[in-house]
Amino acid sequence: MKKFYFLFIAFLLALPSFAQQNISGVVISSEDNEPIIGASVMIKGTSRGVSTNLDGQFTIQAQGNQTLVISYVGMESKEVPINNRTTINVTLDPRAEVLEEVVVTAMGIQTEKKKLNFAVQSVDGESLTDGKSQNFVNALQGKISGLSVTTSSGSPNAGTQILIRGISSINNAQNNEPLFVMDGIPLAGRGSAAADINPNDIENVTILKGAAASALYGQDAANGVVMITTKQGKVGTVSVNASASFQYDVPTRLRQIQTTYGPGAQGFYKEKTMGGWGPLLSDNVERFDNVGNFLNNGFFQKYDVSLNGGSEKFQAYASANYSKNNGIVPNDYLNRMGLLLKGTYQPFESLSVTMSANINERTSRGFGATSMSSVYYWPITDDITNYEEENGYPRYLYYNDALKYASPMSPLYSRYNDASKNRSTRNILNGSINFKPIKNLEIIGRVSFDSSHSNYDGYNVPRWDDMVVLRNFMEPFDKYFKFTPSCKHIEPGTP
Repeated sequence: MKKFYFLFIAFLLALPSFAQQNISGVVISSEDNEPIIGASVMIKGTSRGVSTNLDGQFTIQAQGNQTLVISYVGMESKEVPINNRTTINVTLDPRAEVLEEVVVTAMGIQTEKKKLNFAVQSVDGESLTDGKSQNFVNALQGKISGLSVTTSSGSPNAGTQILIRGISSINNAQNNEPLFVMDGIPLAGRGSAAADINPNDIENVTILKGAAASALYGQDAANGVVMITTKQGKVGTVSVNASASFQYDVPTRLRQIQTTYGPGAQGFYKEKTMGGWGPLLSDNVERFDNVGNFLNNGFFQKYDVSLNGGSEKFQAYASANYSKNNGIVPNDYLNRMGLLLKGTYQPFESLSVTMSANINERTSRGFGATSMSSVYYWPITDDITNYEEENGYPRYLYYNDALKYASPMSPLYSRYNDASKNRSTRNILNGSINFKPIKNLEIIGRVSFDSSHSNYDGYNVPRWDDMVVLRNFMEPFDKYFKFTPSCKHIEPGTP
């Protein structure tokens, strides 16, 4: 009897498998009738599915009364009832929004993406601000395939380098960074200079790759082009947006320093030397964490406010931002202030004029990697926070009195007492005219003025009684003027 029940239950469990059959077919695109590789073929209501092969073919086991769900990125999904068929061929249509996707290309002209013969990728402004990056160049990291962003150090003043598809030349004199273009006008400088642009003022960023994409910009665009489109006023009542962001930086992974041997060299003890291979230290000798005691916790704060609105004939956009970035090194900071004013006037349907002013000011004090080496080499038996003598002058590490002032002094004394400051101002003025004299023809003219002014003021306090103190001052000034005309044929039916 038990054997009978066992056979009966096994028979019931096997019924679904008897009802299943192999379903095969091909998935193609309605645009070119070519097979779609990697399309997903799922059985509706289950987690079972397969993907199409290199020929767009698939084979799946299913019951005759089930439904297949076929989908692919950028295509409209389809549900196909099996209806006891063993062969099912499916044609997928492109999504409407993909067909109508518009990107900004060379000279800032908007073009449908499907008409381009080179690689283009875009990132909208909202995606750039989601990660709360300290500048928009760093915000591009991980959002564009083949694009890498590196910084020279962890300092707020560290330079930024951006590469598209790696380096194009191993020659150090050759610039491997792409050209930055804002609102159709090439910018002076590369990644570090473009980092001053406020991410909240950016509508979208388009990356043009390949020689064909950069043909209109010449040799400067041999490594690609980063097209930046800033926000502009929209028709409607005035809207106000404000935001604040904060970031706290804590140094957690520090370089490990040996604590077994004391200051000196070749096993000989020399108290005030930077060599760390003297005699073995006994357990009762106090050891100091000089690297950890030298560094602070960093803090970044940023505030933004913007206004947007206008009528049918005039639209305006205005924004202001302020950021303060204190690094993990004492007195290592970067303060930024920015202002953007942008207005568009359209007296006639065929004519529009846009003017914008982008003003950025930054004040900073950096800390070089060479200076950090003295922190790592400071003797572990000496407290680096004890940086002043009783007379107020700095403490030195030296072998003897003859070498006293030629030897390294406490780096904390320099950070807290020396006064050095970098200040730079950059003004970018843009103007453009769009004129449509006849149907299907648009003439665009752009003009820009890009000026940068910076100064460095350095002052070292006296190190000893008879020291002669010199004050360093530098003040470079650069100006760039560009005029960019262009003409665009508008196909019939294009707005």
